Amino acid sequence: MTDLIENPMNPADPNSDQYTPKATLDDEERFKTLFDYTKFHIGLYTTLISLVFVLMSVDAFESCAVTLIRYPLAVGIFSIAAAGACGGMIATHIPIRHEQTFAGFLFKEKVGWRGKKSFSVKQVIHAEHNFFWLAVLAFLICVLALLFSDKFEDRHWIDLSVCEQSSAG
Repeated sequence: MTDLIENPMNPADPNSDQYTPKATLDDEERFKTLFDYTKFHIGLYTTLISLVFVLMSVDAFESCAVTLIRYPLAVGIFSIAAAGACGGMIATHIPIRHEQTFAGFLFKEKVGWRGKKSFSVKQVIHAEHNFFWLAVLAFLICVLALLFSDKFEDRHWIDLSVCEQSSAG
């Protein structure tokens, strides 16, 4: 079965790129697992972005802190939103798939927004994971910047002028 994932063409008829055998029980289990996995990721993204917004609304999270981390925070929020959009694309195309085999779905099925289907499911899965890990990295940079901003004497990489202006006013 791993040959089908690496090569979505039917090994019984290598000359035909149109022939797709009917889904096996193993394929149906894979579709169900992918759907459950994608739903879990969408829930994780929703929880993570909600946590970020709740932390931003806490009184201790002053405008100074937002100034320190505004760019990595924006990258993190955008990346989580993009990962959620990719996950949504995958989850919505599983029930209406045209390809009957799991390998055909991953490599041949095209997905996209508003009827413009230009990406394979495999590409969207990779994009989803890349956006998620970019968001994790961006949020980690935010946390580290906030934790260590008061401990380093040489802070020329952090613009503290806004913090000093807001605390003086």
